[in-house]
Amino acid sequence: QTFTTLSIPYNSLTVRIDKDLQKLREDQTIRWSVEGGEATGYRYIFTTKSQYLWTNTLKASIGKADEVMALDPGLYYISNTTEPEIKVSLQDGKEYIFILTAVDSEGYTAESSWWEFTY
Repeated sequence: QTFTTLSIPYNSLTVRIDKDLQKLREDQTIRWSVEGGEATGYRYIFTTKSQYLWTNTLKASIGKADEVMALDPGLYYISNTTEPEIKVSLQDGKEYIFILTAVDSEGYTAESSWWEFTY
Protein backbone atom coordinates (compact mmCIF):
# COMPACT_ATOMS: atom_id res chain seq x y z
CA GLN A 1 0.00 0.00 0.00
CA THR A 2 1.35 3.42 -0.91
CA PHE A 3 0.57 6.75 0.65
CA THR A 4 0.55 9.97 -1.31
CA THR A 5 0.82 13.37 0.28
CA LEU A 6 -0.76 16.48 -1.07
CA SER A 7 1.82 18.75 -2.56
CA ILE A 8 1.04 22.44 -2.47
CA PRO A 9 1.16 24.02 -5.92
CA TYR A 10 3.17 27.19 -5.30
CA ASN A 11 3.71 29.83 -7.97
CA SER A 12 6.60 32.24 -8.43
CA LEU A 13 4.87 35.19 -6.79
CA THR A 14 6.37 36.93 -3.78
CA VAL A 15 4.16 38.96 -1.47
CA ARG A 16 5.66 41.93 0.37
CA ILE A 17 3.67 43.38 3.26
CA ASP A 18 4.17 47.08 3.97
CA LYS A 19 5.15 46.91 7.64
CA ASP A 20 4.96 50.66 8.29
CA LEU A 21 3.28 50.82 11.70
CA GLN A 22 3.08 54.63 11.61
CA LYS A 23 1.11 54.59 8.35
CA LEU A 24 -1.09 51.81 9.76
CA ARG A 25 -1.89 53.98 12.79
CA GLU A 26 -2.94 56.83 10.50
CA ASP A 27 -5.49 54.99 8.35
CA GLN A 28 -5.86 51.44 9.76
CA THR A 29 -5.11 49.95 6.34
CA ILE A 30 -2.69 47.07 5.77
CA ARG A 31 -1.09 47.25 2.31
CA TRP A 32 1.09 44.90 0.29
CA SER A 33 2.63 44.43 -3.14
CA VAL A 34 3.43 41.39 -5.26
CA GLU A 35 6.47 40.56 -7.40
CA GLY A 36 7.24 37.78 -9.84
CA GLY A 37 4.03 37.69 -11.83
CA GLU A 38 0.34 38.55 -11.89
CA ALA A 39 -1.80 38.02 -8.82
CA THR A 40 -5.54 37.70 -9.42
CA GLY A 41 -6.41 37.68 -5.74
CA TYR A 42 -5.20 37.30 -2.18
CA ARG A 43 -6.07 35.11 0.78
CA TYR A 44 -5.33 36.20 4.29
CA ILE A 45 -5.82 35.50 7.97
CA PHE A 46 -5.90 38.49 10.30
CA THR A 47 -6.36 37.85 13.99
CA THR A 48 -5.24 38.83 17.46
CA LYS A 49 -2.24 36.86 18.59
CA SER A 50 -3.86 35.85 21.85
CA GLN A 51 -5.76 33.06 20.10
CA TYR A 52 -4.58 29.60 21.09
CA LEU A 53 -3.23 28.78 17.62
CA TRP A 54 -0.45 31.35 17.84
CA THR A 55 0.88 30.80 21.35
CA ASN A 56 4.40 29.34 21.63
CA THR A 57 4.39 27.71 18.19
CA LEU A 58 4.32 30.74 15.93
CA LYS A 59 6.51 29.30 13.15
CA ALA A 60 4.57 26.03 13.05
CA SER A 61 1.28 27.92 13.11
CA ILE A 62 2.36 30.14 10.21
CA GLY A 63 3.32 27.06 8.20
CA LYS A 64 -0.02 25.40 8.93
CA ALA A 65 -1.91 28.56 7.97
CA ASP A 66 0.06 28.71 4.73
CA GLU A 67 -0.90 25.11 3.88
CA VAL A 68 -4.53 25.65 4.80
CA MET A 69 -4.81 28.79 2.66
CA ALA A 70 -3.26 26.93 -0.27
CA LEU A 71 -5.18 23.68 0.02
CA ASP A 72 -8.50 24.65 1.61
CA PRO A 73 -9.25 28.32 0.88
CA GLY A 74 -12.95 27.94 1.75
CA LEU A 75 -12.51 27.79 5.51
CA TYR A 76 -14.49 30.45 7.36
CA TYR A 77 -11.49 32.21 8.93
CA ILE A 78 -9.70 32.71 5.63
CA SER A 79 -10.60 36.01 3.95
CA ASN A 80 -10.27 36.86 0.26
CA THR A 81 -9.71 40.11 -1.58
CA THR A 82 -8.67 41.25 -5.04
CA GLU A 83 -7.29 44.57 -3.73
CA PRO A 84 -3.70 44.92 -2.46
CA GLU A 85 -4.94 46.33 0.87
CA ILE A 86 -7.49 45.78 3.62
CA LYS A 87 -9.11 48.07 6.19
CA VAL A 88 -8.76 46.74 9.71
CA SER A 89 -10.06 47.74 13.11
CA LEU A 90 -7.27 47.83 15.67
CA GLN A 91 -7.10 48.35 19.42
CA ASP A 92 -4.17 49.92 21.27
CA GLY A 93 -1.83 47.50 22.98
CA LYS A 94 -3.15 44.36 21.25
CA GLU A 95 -0.87 41.94 19.42
CA TYR A 96 -1.95 41.02 15.91
CA ILE A 97 -0.86 38.60 13.25
CA PHE A 98 -1.49 38.97 9.53
CA ILE A 99 -0.72 36.10 7.15
CA LEU A 100 -1.07 36.69 3.43
CA THR A 101 -0.74 34.72 0.22
CA ALA A 102 -1.22 35.73 -3.42
CA VAL A 103 -3.19 33.61 -5.88
CA ASP A 104 -2.65 33.54 -9.64
CA SER A 105 -5.11 32.85 -12.46
CA GLU A 106 -4.44 29.10 -12.25
CA GLY A 107 -5.30 29.08 -8.54
CA TYR A 108 -1.70 28.49 -7.44
CA THR A 109 -0.60 30.35 -4.33
CA ALA A 110 2.55 32.19 -3.32
CA GLU A 111 4.50 31.19 -0.25
CA SER A 112 2.81 33.21 2.46
CA SER A 113 4.25 36.31 4.07
CA TRP A 114 3.40 37.34 7.58
CA TRP A 115 3.54 40.27 9.95
CA GLU A 116 3.35 40.07 13.70
CA PHE A 117 2.89 43.44 15.40
CA THR A 118 1.62 45.23 18.49
CA TYR A 119 -0.65 48.14 17.74
